[in-house]
Amino acid sequence: MARTIKTSNQLSGPVGGAKYVTVQSDQTGSIALNRLDAGAHLGANNIGETVSKMYISQVVWGVANTTAAGANWTVSRGANTVLVLTGSGSLDLASDGIRLENQISNSDAVQNCVFTLTGGTGSIVIKLAKSSGAQ
Repeated sequence: MARTIKTSNQLSGPVGGAKYVTVQSDQTGSIALNRLDAGAHLGANNIGETVSKMYISQVVWGVANTTAAGANWTVSRGANTVLVLTGSGSLDLASDGIRLENQISNSDAVQNCVFTLTGGTGSIVIKLAKSSGAQ
């Protein structure tokens, strides 16, 4: 059964630094800064919270090939592909001090984070650091 869920969603704010939203899925889906959850398309915001930006912090994935062309997860922010993931693995970008999103204009940090499964079956967990004006 295909499923996309938020496994955690901490209220963010300037006091105490960034908080996180974590999404787990076995299908194509997305997470936006601010929207109501609808199937595989989720919102990073809590009730009363307006998220101003979010950055990919950690990714854990696995994908099994079911076609000759290969299987992968593609992770995008807006029009920019930031990751193409095959096989299985994990990335802890925050611990490594790496930011995938565009640093010049921060335009990627305000875009939906879209995860697309192609050519196989698999699962993905994405943890995003978010910031908002919530206390």
